[in-house]
Amino acid sequence: MVKNMLNSNFYKLSLSLSCMLVLFACGESAKEQAERINSVIATPTAIPDSISTPAPIVAPTAISVPTSVPTPTPREPTFKTIISNMGIMTNEEIDRYSQDLAGRSIENWSGLIFDRYRLPTGEIGMAVSIGDAQKTRPDTVLYDIPEDILAKLEVGQPIRFSGTIKGIGVIGEFQNIIEIQQTKVHGLNE
Repeated sequence: MVKNMLNSNFYKLSLSLSCMLVLFACGESAKEQAERINSVIATPTAIPDSISTPAPIVAPTAISVPTSVPTPTPREPTFKTIISNMGIMTNEEIDRYSQDLAGRSIENWSGLIFDRYRLPTGEIGMAVSIGDAQKTRPDTVLYDIPEDILAKLEVGQPIRFSGTIKGIGVIGEFQNIIEIQQTKVHGLNE
């Protein structure tokens, strides 16, 4: 195919025009250009019948074994991040977000005890206000606090705690409350 293309009249005409432009730029006259072009076109150029193939690529002889990379553990969610995310979500998105958060650990959150709630199961939950500067509503409720620790906690008292997120729920009239289970109150049950 390459041989046919090089021998075609179109190719020769294209080559002639290209040469004329170059020679014209060099200052040669039209007659000198024509003579030079005819000598180039008239001289056959040997075209190979086949194109040689490059040498094969040799596979490496040593096999490198990748080292294992530890899987990063997701960082614990912060109170601020959770509240910020919920602020831009629909109720359906909050339900899915609650499921995603369930089981994640939280560490060293702090706030003020807002109120105590007795659940239908008889368990007492401690409502805590963390993000509300005026402390007019709770945003977190703590579960699984041992009785002896509950006895030491009072409404309005500062509290620092860790635990596991149970989900996002409703406590009384308050919606989108972060529920914490397996609560450890720092300074009291350490």
